[in-house]
Amino acid sequence: MNLIKFQILVLIDKWNKVTDVAKELEMKQPTVSFHMKSLEKDMGTALFISTRGRILLTEAGKAILPYAKQMINLDQTARRTAQLFSELNQGSLQIKSDPIVSTYYLSSLIAQFADQYPGIRISNRLFDEVSDPGSEENFIAARLDKLGSPLEESSDKVLIRTDELILLVPENHPFAHESNLHPGELSKYMFVNYESCGWISERMGRFTQITGAHLWERVFAATPEAAVNMVAAGKAITFFPESAVTSANRGVIKLPIPGLSKEDVLIHITLSKMNELTPAGQQFWSFLSHEYRNPEAP
Repeated sequence: MNLIKFQILVLIDKWNKVTDVAKELEMKQPTVSFHMKSLEKDMGTALFISTRGRILLTEAGKAILPYAKQMINLDQTARRTAQLFSELNQGSLQIKSDPIVSTYYLSSLIAQFADQYPGIRISNRLFDEVSDPGSEENFIAARLDKLGSPLEESSDKVLIRTDELILLVPENHPFAHESNLHPGELSKYMFVNYESCGWISERMGRFTQITGAHLWERVFAATPEAAVNMVAAGKAITFFPESAVTSANRGVIKLPIPGLSKEDVLIHITLSKMNELTPAGQQFWSFLSHEYRNPEAP
């Protein structure tokens, strides 16, 4: 059905005059009248009534008015979406992640995508565990999978990296010379948590559940980098992804977490779709899934 008929219905309700509707649509008055009669024929009932020089909607006309507006809005939305897809090198992409994923796993991926699609505006900000899961925003969530999360990939979730959690201690720490470290020994030293990464608390709980040893959690760093610096500056310890500790992190050493198996320290970095993505978001998803997914990367 021709949408112009519904546009005329909406405008008749607005102006109540055929002349004004014809002027807005840049049509001749007979053409507007023709479409009005055609719509009434399509609907099988009278939709317009003339009274005192004004054109009003009948009860039937008023009843279908909301649907007419909805169809017009859908048509406009469809056209805007099609336009975005016709020029994929534009639009915006929103990725939300925790600080560790953003700093150590996501930055190079975003840089590669930006080089290939320079017209797309990319925003990467911190993921809010409280508000974002229920958000109606369209974005991609990048995070370290929590304990118990399914590892299977799907059309809405992609595994981009695997890593292992290690014990991070100062280079002059007594643990540095321990050949057979016992889990209970960790309870003697302050443990640095980083508040913005809730998964660390989960791993601490998992450590206690498996080993029976309780970590002395007394220091909370604002960022992962701050946690590393705190460890390097004193005698505190923390858990940290192994590949995130580089030669630039001087003053710290990496040790296996005592009492935990390889499976217990394994972490998975995933990207997930949150709601229906924008065309730019879908382009990034295609880029990720078909070109740069490499879970076994070191």
